[in-house]
Amino acid sequence: MIRLGRLLAAAGEGGDLSFDYRGSAATWPESPEVPAVVYVDEVTDAVKTVEDGVISGSLDRGQVWAVVGFKMSREVASKVEDSPMTPQTLIDAVRAAGFEWTAVKVSSS
Repeated sequence: MIRLGRLLAAAGEGGDLSFDYRGSAATWPESPEVPAVVYVDEVTDAVKTVEDGVISGSLDRGQVWAVVGFKMSREVASKVEDSPMTPQTLIDAVRAAGFEWTAVKVSSS
């Protein structure tokens, strides 16, 4: 789970928070100077839609990204509640606080 308070405390006094999708501190490549960045990678697994327990189709993997990490300013982090979050609840909380995410593609290969 992602805990912004723990990340803020570990980061000390300066800089942005940078962490992976599990909430562990991480270093990412350069990114735009924006308040909130979500790092994404291509999805290589088969992704299927299911209706009533039966596979009903496939999703276009070109339209789906895997979230691998985040970078956010201290201002953003200070406006989001410090409770355990999943990547999705963090994304929603940052938007609810009035900030938009900028997606940056990285490659894990």
